[in-house]
Amino acid sequence: MSADYRCKAGGGFFAAGQEFERALEALGDGACKVYAWVCLHADRASGRVAFERAGLARRLGKSRSSLGRHLRELVRAGVCELANAPNQHAGSVLVVRAAYWPYEASGPVVGDGPGAGVQDYVRAVREAFLAPVCVQAGFGPADERLARTWQTHGVPLSTVRRAILLGSVRKSLSLLGRDGGQAIRALRYFEPLLLEVQREQFPESYWQHLEHNLRRCEQNLRSPVGTGPNRRDGQSHGGG
Repeated sequence: MSADYRCKAGGGFFAAGQEFERALEALGDGACKVYAWVCLHADRASGRVAFERAGLARRLGKSRSSLGRHLRELVRAGVCELANAPNQHAGSVLVVRAAYWPYEASGPVVGDGPGAGVQDYVRAVREAFLAPVCVQAGFGPADERLARTWQTHGVPLSTVRRAILLGSVRKSLSLLGRDGGQAIRALRYFEPLLLEVQREQFPESYWQHLEHNLRRCEQNLRSPVGTGPNRRDGQSHGGG
């Protein structure tokens, strides 16, 4: 005699299928926990959820710094797009990308391709640019103009992120290999790498390997024994 199964609750559930399994394979434990929370709370039609960082960190039992690392991992892995709050009184927005969202989205993902809003695209580039330890810079008018140019030319955000990842690994290895190295000071540092990323067509495993290498490099760069640009100490360093 077959059993009759039914869902306990009429709401608050998520269709965890192949998209969810794909995310499990792409993310570490902490980022996966954030992704699961997003899936349970995001709008079904758009895959979007607004949140406040301090509140989400408390809810998930994370520190704000660890939550920040998990958010950056979600973005780097291409699972989500992140639009940061413009000020402390507004919420940030996470959007699950189509490959990791089982529902049909009603609109474009934040910053996804040339049809996306310019401001969303620029914010996503800014987030990716400022994340690596080897970047010692703000995001000035010249950086914003360059990001807008990339958006106008239809450069995918995935290409931008991978160019930043590739350049950050190379720069981090350089900083670890010699004292007095110069940190990256401008978004334009990564521009030549856009063509390399598009031309070479590296397999996904290559980018996963780079992610692992960058995490290891950044652990060393954050080490208390580091000096100069090897630490985020707020000091000014020359251009990269």
